[in-house]
Amino acid sequence: MFTKSFINDIFSKIISTVCVSSKKSLTLNNKRDYLSFLQAYFMSPLEQLYAGFFGEKPHTTTELTASGSNRRYYRLVSENHVAIGVEGTSVEENKAFIAMSDHFVSKKLPVPEVFTKSIDSKYYLQQDLGNTLLFDYIADGRKTGVFSAQEKEMLRKTMDHSYEGISSIIDDNL
Repeated sequence: MFTKSFINDIFSKIISTVCVSSKKSLTLNNKRDYLSFLQAYFMSPLEQLYAGFFGEKPHTTTELTASGSNRRYYRLVSENHVAIGVEGTSVEENKAFIAMSDHFVSKKLPVPEVFTKSIDSKYYLQQDLGNTLLFDYIADGRKTGVFSAQEKEMLRKTMDHSYEGISSIIDDNL
């Protein structure tokens, strides 16, 4: 078991390290302040972004399969919210993706909405649209050339939704 003086010594070292590196002063008045500080200190940047946006920290963070880019994707889940967290090493690419997503969402195209981004644009949270890709959903029809009624309906809904969004872009530019 750890003694109270040992724990206080560890807290002091962590706090002095953080305060020196961030050049900010920090006052922790009670046990709750210590626990809140430690939770924030040990959460990943995506978890901190999530907690700041949704007002609750995620209880699970699961890395998702990479999709051929330099971005890493995570599903963050809390009691009341689910989001996809993105960690991208190319700030310019992240900014371009966010700008395009915002534009497409404003035109009602079926793309995930970006909820928030970090100050340095290396991290952002976007809407979780689920696990199933349209490409995978229509796999049987693609293989056989014969699409089921469900596959046809999904394709129709996707095309209708996309057409509405594209029409609004064209109308805006005329």
